[in-house]
Amino acid sequence: AWVGYAFFFLMPSELSWRGPYIVQAVLAAILLAWTFALPETPRWLIKNGFKSQGLQTIAYLHGNGDTSDPAILESYMEIVEAVEREEVMGIASWKQLFRQYPHRAFVGITCQLFAQGNGINGILYFLPDNLSRAGFPIARSLLYSGACAILYCAGTLPTMFFVDKWGRR
Repeated sequence: AWVGYAFFFLMPSELSWRGPYIVQAVLAAILLAWTFALPETPRWLIKNGFKSQGLQTIAYLHGNGDTSDPAILESYMEIVEAVEREEVMGIASWKQLFRQYPHRAFVGITCQLFAQGNGINGILYFLPDNLSRAGFPIARSLLYSGACAILYCAGTLPTMFFVDKWGRR
């Protein structure tokens, strides 16, 4: 919203509509390049036989590199046990998921469905156009759209920080 608002002021130049796409392309390129620099997850390392590297990665992530920290060793052992348990049990199928955990599968799927289907993404996407049709100038419509985007993002912050303290129900 704010990138679109900033590039709006370059009207009538073609950069006013190409600029947001260029910004998105640059950010996508950075993310793509960064994926090749990210380390493997501790779980992947342990599962594929790189146990010492897995332990070291956990230590770097959670304990300043100290592989002898009891919390790090406990986390490492939990991952090792989970990987061993999965190897014994085999790979689960979608059919098994719906047969063994139908209620949980239904709740998980419907939560995602309702999260996408409530319309907030569509409302925010078309908000500048709707505000323009309501009589606001285009610049003001884009400004208000950016303000709504900030409020939307700010509304998620308490959830992120307090969901585990308050409980997930």
